[in-house]
Amino acid sequence: MFDLGQYFVVENFSIKPSDVDSDLQANDNDLDYYRDLIRHTNVVINVIGARREMNRYTMGECNYDWPVRLAELCAEKNDGTKLIHLVHLNSHDAKSREESIILEQQWQAEQAMRAIYPETTIVRSSWAFGARDNYADMLTHMRWQNFKELGAWPLLYNAGLRTFHRSISSADVAEAIVRIAKHPDSPGHTFELYNENRFQLSDICELLYEAQGEEAFLF
Repeated sequence: MFDLGQYFVVENFSIKPSDVDSDLQANDNDLDYYRDLIRHTNVVINVIGARREMNRYTMGECNYDWPVRLAELCAEKNDGTKLIHLVHLNSHDAKSREESIILEQQWQAEQAMRAIYPETTIVRSSWAFGARDNYADMLTHMRWQNFKELGAWPLLYNAGLRTFHRSISSADVAEAIVRIAKHPDSPGHTFELYNENRFQLSDICELLYEAQGEEAFLF
């Protein structure tokens, strides 16, 4: 399919200009490297984010600096390019942001992106489960076994009895983003993706452990 010109592959991609060229800095006007990334497209979908600090990138660089830079470049492009930005479901909730640096960074990014590029489409998603996810895989990770001897495996706040999730499949998230990208009226709107059913976290854990032939000790 590459002979049809549908794909533009970028080697050694980085969200930090200094990683690409030592002469480039994030606040320089010369960001041709990033302009080339979106030059030939009319839809930009950002799914880059971080839930912890990493060796090369900070959470702020992933959750705030990068999406804001994308908004600036799309605004500079000024050709109606659709910018779709994926964040967590509760980023708009002030009480949740008090307990989460991630949600606070994502909320600040949302506000800055909309101020720079009002056509930015925000997609807020609930927990997504799928292959190698950060949801089911996290709840069943082998590291939890250290708590098995204490009668608590996995270790959940109030044994998960007071926590409720509306998790959805990653395939449904992908399908929703595709439909949002295709819809002519989506720019500038905010979409929330979650399961129509609400499940107790303790029940989710028991189901996951039963499926893998283990037992969840909900202490």
